[in-house]
Order: sequence, then C-alpha cells, then structure tokens
Amino acid sequence: MKKSVFSILFGLSALAVLLGALFKIMHFDGAMILLVSGFIVGSVIEFIYSLFQTNHIKKLETQTGDKRNYMGSVTKALIFILFTLSTLTVFAGAYMEIKNLSGASIVLFAGFIVGSVISSYDNKMKTKRIKELEDQFKVKSE
Repeated sequence: MKKSVFSILFGLSALAVLLGALFKIMHFDGAMILLVSGFIVGSVIEFIYSLFQTNHIKKLETQTGDKRNYMGSVTKALIFILFTLSTLTVFAGAYMEIKNLSGASIVLFAGFIVGSVISSYDNKMKTKRIKELEDQFKVKSE
C-alpha cells in the first residue's frame, strides 16, 4: 500500500516537473511554480520513502535476529551526506528562482538528479536487504 502511494505521489511530482518544463519552453505563466513544486515534492517523497524502508528493515532485523550491515558505514554516511546536500541544492535552486537569479533551473535540476540517483542506489540496496530478511523470516517461521 505504502509503495503504491509513494509511486503515485512521485509520478505526480514528475508530471509537475515535465509540465513545468513544457510551460517554460512555451513561455507560459506558472512554469516555475510547477517546476519548483515538482522538484521539492519529489525530494520530500524520496526522503520519506527512504525512512519507511529503513524502519521496515529494522523491524525485520529484530524479528530475524540478523543485524548485519547491508552497506558499509562509510557508504551509508556518504549517501546521507550527498542526499542531504542534493536536497539543500533543490531548496537553494527554489530560492534562486524566487529571487529571479540566473542559473536557478540548472541548480534545481542538478540537485534533483543527484538526489534521484543517490536515492535510487539506496533504495536498491535496501530492497535487496529486505528480500534477504524476508526470506530468512520465512525459513525461521517454517
């Protein structure tokens, strides 16, 4: 249920970004509102979904007793730092856009792309760990 809700919300934020880009190309009013809101909502959704996955992993680790790391602590720290910086970059780009500073769209886009790539890698590793733990839980309960 949670995954489908997050997929729908993320799809809507991506649609807002695409419409904002189209509006910007056509020089329509409201283009930047769509772009900025799409980027910000997308970043927030990625962050919240990552938190839900982390909580699910912790719950499964408690049930199975397997508490080994699915990523090294240096990798986890690097992912956290880069994701935080990319989210701050999105907010900085939004601020730049509000102030009509040049290069705001590039900053917004770069922050969102970097955040998406990092989040995708993090989600891939977490999904792999969740599958491992669920398989262990099935074997333990049988």
